[in-house]
Amino acid sequence: MKYLNGPEQETLKVLSIPRFWNRDIFKALIEKFKTGYSLTAFSELKRFSFVQETEGKLSLHPLMRESLQVYQDQEVKKEVHGFMCDYYTNQLNSIDIKTIAQEHELALTEAFYHEKKSFEAEDLLNWFITVSDPFDRAAFWQLIAPMYEEILQALEAKLEPEHPYVATTLNNLAELYKNMGAYEKALPLYQRALDICEKVLGPEHPDAATTLNNLSLLYYNMGAYEKVTQ
Repeated sequence: MKYLNGPEQETLKVLSIPRFWNRDIFKALIEKFKTGYSLTAFSELKRFSFVQETEGKLSLHPLMRESLQVYQDQEVKKEVHGFMCDYYTNQLNSIDIKTIAQEHELALTEAFYHEKKSFEAEDLLNWFITVSDPFDRAAFWQLIAPMYEEILQALEAKLEPEHPYVATTLNNLAELYKNMGAYEKALPLYQRALDICEKVLGPEHPDAATTLNNLSLLYYNMGAYEKVTQ
């Protein structure tokens, strides 16, 4: 770090937050955080041996990323994560489920990465339910299921095991498994979600009724007809 001037240090600290950047991301970050680096000097970053280029995207060597983040102010770090989450989320606004492409998948993946770094688990869940809906309706279940699994782990680590947010996540994840035909994985999640809803919210609550209906449909799909009406 001692061999870098001030603008270079501040720029590389900011660029250590995203997992990669291109010219547009570089410009957006420099303009937002005013690091003092020239907007026309994008290509000069390649002179550093720790800057790697892959398919037009630049990234920092993992050890350099880690070292730079040690020097990063934690509030600024969180702000950069939030900015990058908004940057990618904006690319997902009003997308047509019939035209979801690889760049949309990338935007969702990167938005999720930055969202979980900057917000609490409850906010992460609420955000993800909304932003992942087009992908759910377009049957991109393999893409979003691992993200729901991460959210579930984060909620279970922070909240009580019988919290309604945990039940919501269990139900949504079970829906994905059911849609993928992974009935054996969906079943215990539905059962646990139903137990939480009935215990915490009451058996007459709409969430409990919805989960019970989902569980009945799963039993029907599994051929366990005798359990459908139970």
